[in-house]
Amino acid sequence: SVGSNAATHYANGVSGAMLSLSQINSAATISQSTISAYVLANPLSTSAPLQQINEQYWLETCTTFDFIEGWNNWRRSGYPALTPVVYPGNVTNGTIPRRLIYPATEISNNPAGYAAGVADLNGGDLLTSRVWWDK
Repeated sequence: SVGSNAATHYANGVSGAMLSLSQINSAATISQSTISAYVLANPLSTSAPLQQINEQYWLETCTTFDFIEGWNNWRRSGYPALTPVVYPGNVTNGTIPRRLIYPATEISNNPAGYAAGVADLNGGDLLTSRVWWDK
């Protein structure tokens, strides 16, 4: 047992995330009454709990400037539903990147390992190629 139900843990997590913003800057402090009202108005849904949890996680990680973690969790969970942005010269043609490309030092210092790694990628060493767990 984890001591409570999912809805309570969700509410506590959302509250904690909102409270933690004051650690970044006191101007970002959210009052307890505002937090309580938000949590009460946005309880954990029984129809889409994973979506809600991952959207709140996205908000927390991106609000606290942990963009790589937010991106990694999006790749893992698929939440939130993101809209690709297409602009002239976009290197991925409007596809949200799925991975980082290998650095030039990997190519020059480990050519055999680089070649083996790229061979395992569907599409080659591109931002849009998916890693093994992101199929």
